[in-house]
Amino acid sequence: MPMVIVGALVRALKEDSLKVQSALAKLPGAMVQGFEDPTKIGLVIEAEGLNEAHRILKDQVPQMEGVLTVYTVHANFESLALARSAVESVD
Repeated sequence: MPMVIVGALVRALKEDSLKVQSALAKLPGAMVQGFEDPTKIGLVIEAEGLNEAHRILKDQVPQMEGVLTVYTVHANFESLALARSAVESVD
């Protein structure tokens, strides 16, 4: 299945930032980037389809201790056909 790459901004409590970054890094296909502001954490998820990336960002990340919210900021698809089908199939 073609992969999708989704970028997100995670907002966390300042005192929990390092713990949140560590937990995010353990997610499958995740790459984490800290910012100068410890309450902001960049997250890139590489997943097998938009539904899988959406599930991680909707169900797993917000449940982590110290996470305040998650904003999806970018989605990249390997093909236009995948992008169209992904948009139509999101729960």
